Amino acid sequence: MRVLWPAILGAVSVVVAAAPLACSSSDCKPGTLAMHVILTAPINNDADRVSFTTTDPPGLDVNASVGRMAGPTTDVFADVSFPHGYPPNTLVTIKAQAFAGPVLIGEGEVTVHTGVTCGDGTIYVGPLITPPQFDGGA
Repeated sequence: MRVLWPAILGAVSVVVAAAPLACSSSDCKPGTLAMHVILTAPINNDADRVSFTTTDPPGLDVNASVGRMAGPTTDVFADVSFPHGYPPNTLVTIKAQAFAGPVLIGEGEVTVHTGVTCGDGTIYVGPLITPPQFDGGA
């Protein structure tokens, strides 16, 4: 049996070349970061809101928030958008903070490499080591 390796390799290289143009996950929407937040115990029992901000690079000004169903759950999903335009192929540091009412009960941070049109990331949000802080804006 004769195998046509150049034809097979050509087909594979077309698939590989197309992959970076697509979003990095099926949940990724163009112009956003699809964030999967994992709330660790014990804050997963009390958190009712998760807020997102960017800490790096400066000027992205992401400020998003998502509520979640009450009760013990560990997973929160959010599409984080960029009001000044999506930054393709950029390292973006996202900070997630979990609140119970107006009280900050946990936080976490992750650096995500954005794709050409969108990106995704997972961030673990754990309880604060310092006492909870009051969020006067909630």
